[in-house]
Amino acid sequence: MGTLRFRPGLVVFMLPALTLYALFFLVPFVRTLYGSLLDWNGIGAARFVGFDNFLALAHDDLFRVGIERVGLWAVLAVVFKVGIALVLASMLRVPI
Repeated sequence: MGTLRFRPGLVVFMLPALTLYALFFLVPFVRTLYGSLLDWNGIGAARFVGFDNFLALAHDDLFRVGIERVGLWAVLAVVFKVGIALVLASMLRVPI
């Protein structure tokens, strides 16, 4: 088995991909994270509120119910998909 070596010349070939990644993922992610810490309606001046938005969300019953339903949906989807896949795989299994 060979060894893994870092070759600085290959970084040049990665720059376009890293630039696109930063432009379309990292920048929007950071802006969204910063925007979630503001009290802003999109028109007036923004006011920094820190984690108050997240605390208000944690105490909201409608949000809690929504998270519970999404969690239940995800668990049932995984259980049924894996279960059906196992049944189909066992039906396709040919004994040697």
